[in-house]
Amino acid sequence: MELPDSKVYGLLFEINEAYDIETIRKKEGYPNYYEEIQVTVKCEDKDISNVKTYKVVKGTREISHQKPTTYYMELILKNARINEFPAEYIRCL
Repeated sequence: MELPDSKVYGLLFEINEAYDIETIRKKEGYPNYYEEIQVTVKCEDKDISNVKTYKVVKGTREISHQKPTTYYMELILKNARINEFPAEYIRCL
């Protein structure tokens, strides 16, 4: 469910598309489980367009919330702390 004025914190990585994209696609389960989509990210005082991210493929999507694996959740929390995401946001995770 999307809430108005809600925020999602994350990290952006600049990659060498010719070299790194296949490794990322493999880790993301592309194209069977996740599809690539282009989004615009609000980053401090500017918008960054043409950012590639991944979204669950409709045929594999569950009706209810899909929990991340324990490994992935630990990775998210670790990087949220390292990169000093807001404490309230980390608690919500």
